Amino acid sequence: MLILSASISLLAVCSAAWAMTTALNKPLIYYVDSDGQASFGGNLSGASQPLEVEVAYVTKEFLRRTVALNSLTVERDFASSFNLMTANLQAQHQEQFDSWQSEQGRSFVEYVRAAGIRTTLEFSAVEIENHGGTRFSVRAMGTMQTWPLAGDAEAEPKTKTFESQLSLVAVSRTENIPNGLLVSHQAIKYFEPKNTSADLEDARGLESTQP
Repeated sequence: MLILSASISLLAVCSAAWAMTTALNKPLIYYVDSDGQASFGGNLSGASQPLEVEVAYVTKEFLRRTVALNSLTVERDFASSFNLMTANLQAQHQEQFDSWQSEQGRSFVEYVRAAGIRTTLEFSAVEIENHGGTRFSVRAMGTMQTWPLAGDAEAEPKTKTFESQLSLVAVSRTENIPNGLLVSHQAIKYFEPKNTSADLEDARGLESTQP
């Protein structure tokens, strides 16, 4: 009886250890549809190549955090955008921010806060070219609208259209990078309404095409 009890206890311990190891090393994926229904998607370790829907999602999130400037959330947005960049692109953006501060005498975050604005993006198209599941070229287009935070609630927004070219690379999925994607290159052009198009410089004083 003691031997049987010990065997059952050992089996329980082994089962718990196996379950813990699986949970730690092979996190499970669940997909949730637009209605909120979840379905099992497998182990995270087996989902090595990002899906194109993930590429579109990361593209939109990145542009919302770098282009759709909001005075109330700018610091948090930029921090989130850095988490979506490769180390090389992070260094490029940091250099640009440092250059802005040197020339303007204040940080770009302080500039956006003082501007008192909020900006939204509406995407009209996101075109994706898949390079073997490890690199993705993306062309995103849409409309940008900017409102003042204070003043007339019915004020007309400043409207521009935009076209952005991005490169994304697949990386290992982690808790901080659940989609397994980072942006390695970003370029953007803005166009004034009524077809009076002009390549505008980014508010940071950057050329519309970034290195």
